[in-house]
Amino acid sequence: MVKLQCMVSRENPIFGRKVFFINPPSVVEEHIIGRLKEHNFEVYSIKNYTYAKPLLRHYNDALCFAFIDNGMSIECWFNYIQSFQYEDDLKTIFLGVLSFTARPDVQQNFLMNLKLPGGFVIIDKDIKKTAATIEGILEINGAKGRRQYMRLNLNDNNEVNGYFTQSTLLYSFRLIDISKVGFAALIPASMASNFKPDSFVHNISITMGRYSFVCTIKVHSVKTSGKSIIMVAFFSDNIKEATKQKIHEYIYETLDKEHKHFMTTLVRDNADYGISQIPVSEQEQKNAEKTIEELDEAVEEAMNSIQKESGSKS
Repeated sequence: MVKLQCMVSRENPIFGRKVFFINPPSVVEEHIIGRLKEHNFEVYSIKNYTYAKPLLRHYNDALCFAFIDNGMSIECWFNYIQSFQYEDDLKTIFLGVLSFTARPDVQQNFLMNLKLPGGFVIIDKDIKKTAATIEGILEINGAKGRRQYMRLNLNDNNEVNGYFTQSTLLYSFRLIDISKVGFAALIPASMASNFKPDSFVHNISITMGRYSFVCTIKVHSVKTSGKSIIMVAFFSDNIKEATKQKIHEYIYETLDKEHKHFMTTLVRDNADYGISQIPVSEQEQKNAEKTIEELDEAVEEAMNSIQKESGSKS
């Protein structure tokens, strides 16, 4: 079951949006996050909430769901989520809440007093229904963008390489990105005649770390870039499903590795969410200070009065 605030879907970006789950239990990781990866969403786990804000400040158009049944009290989770509204780098994050056990009054309090465009999702006993619900929420809010398949950018990756055999010579080329349906690559200009648009090229070898495979590609387009050409190609229909699955797994394993490494560079959030994080305005601060001064003066007058009465009696 999901309760949603009035929600307008956001513009669908070309490359989509990153999706994060804060404090996900294992069942959410397996059945919801796992499904979303199968369906080509770029999704990550943040197991400790203290890493979430420092990370999300770098991705302020991200979509994020927080699991609130443990890790902190319900009151702390309320204050934590509310605090996003008061920071410029975080208030644009698309937030939702996940729970197995939250009472109706808790749901109502969160929905009435917090900005939760992702709604308050009670995880169904049939978790596949909940996974489908969340996938629907992500779809209408541009999480996938215009792409249909996850692509891995390979600009800083030395593990993925391509090879092409011509006569008895072996040529190498650099891949720019890869998905389970194809890749983009930089091809030496001297090899351009072998890669014409709409042509099929056989015996292309791709290595990904310790895994390698041989395939046939169909060249989609070529574009001159200095002494090289940029080629976009699709794998032919006869590529094995097992090979496509290996590519898919490699993409997510690499993204997860990069994500975990990046988190180690962050300064963790040490705020006390047992206290409301609503910022106090300057005027409210002045009013509070004035009230304290007035109370101090009243206490001092009372003490002086008591001392005078004690003196007169003696």
